[in-house]
Amino acid sequence: MYWINFFSFLLTFTFGFTQVTTHIAWLSDSIALGMPTELAFSVRYPVGYAIIFPDSAKDFQPFELHSKRIFPTKIENNYAIDSVVYSIKTFQIDSLQKIQLKFGYVYQLDTTFSKSEIVKIPFQRKVFYFDEKTPYLYSKELYDIPVQPNYSLVIGFFLGILVLMIIVFYLFRGKIIEWLLFLKMKKEWKSIKNQIDKIFTKQDLKSLIYELNLLWKSYLGSQKSIRPESLTSKEFQAWIDTVPGLDNKKLFIELCQLEEIIFYTSEPVDKSVLLGKKESILSELEKVYLYKKKNFKNFSHQS
Repeated sequence: MYWINFFSFLLTFTFGFTQVTTHIAWLSDSIALGMPTELAFSVRYPVGYAIIFPDSAKDFQPFELHSKRIFPTKIENNYAIDSVVYSIKTFQIDSLQKIQLKFGYVYQLDTTFSKSEIVKIPFQRKVFYFDEKTPYLYSKELYDIPVQPNYSLVIGFFLGILVLMIIVFYLFRGKIIEWLLFLKMKKEWKSIKNQIDKIFTKQDLKSLIYELNLLWKSYLGSQKSIRPESLTSKEFQAWIDTVPGLDNKKLFIELCQLEEIIFYTSEPVDKSVLLGKKESILSELEKVYLYKKKNFKNFSHQS
C-alpha cells in the first residue's frame, strides 16, 4: 500500500508540473540605458491552480521594475492563461543582457516555485548629437538639486588640515609664539590710546586724573612686571628712571604730584592743565611702545 501511494504522488506531481507552462518574450529588439522596455510574461495552468507572479524589485535584478499591465484571465478547455507585461529599465552596459523570472503556483494548499526560461536582449550603445536644429524641451519651473556632501572626504580633509597645523606649529612654534606676542603688544598699545582719549572726555577732574595715572602706571609697569601704583613717592621716582624708552620722565612725576594736589589739598586746578599734557603723555608712551617693538625679542623672552 505504501509503495502504491508514493507512486501515485509522484505521478500527480509530475503531471501537475508539466501542466504549468510559461512563455516570456521581449517586445522590443533592444534595450537602452535607463529607458523602459516591455517584457511579456504569461503562464498556462489547469483551472483550480493559483499563480503567484513576480511583483518585487528583487525578482527583476539586475533590472528595475518601472510599471506593469495585467490582462484578464483567459480560460480554454479547463486551462487558464494569465498574462502581464512588465516595463523594466536597465542601468547595466553589458552588450547582451538576460533575464529569468521567478513565479509560483498553489494547488491544494501546496505552493511550488519555478522559473521561466532565460531570454536575452541586445544593449543599445547610443551617443546623442545635438545641432542648432535640435528641438529643446524646457520647463519654466526650476528645482533645487539637494547637495549630498561626501562626509568621509570632508572629515579626511579637516583631519589633514589639523595634522598639518600641528606639524607646522611644532616646527615653527618659537616664531609663531613671537608673532602672537607681537600682535598682542600692538593690540595693547592701540587699546591704551583709545582709553586715554576716552579718559580725557571725563568732566570730573578727580576721576580723570585717577584713571589716567592708573592707566599709564599699569602700562609702564608691564615693562618690568612692577606695580608702580603701590610704590611710595620716593620709590616711584627711583623706579621711573629705570623705565626704558622714556625721555620726559619728569612729566609722569608731575602727574603723580598733580593727583595729590587734586585729592588732598584745596588748591584749585584748572582742567586745561591736564588737557595740555595729553599730547605729551601719548608721545612718551608711544616712545615706550616703539622701544619695546624694537627690542621685541628680549621682551618676548621675558613674557
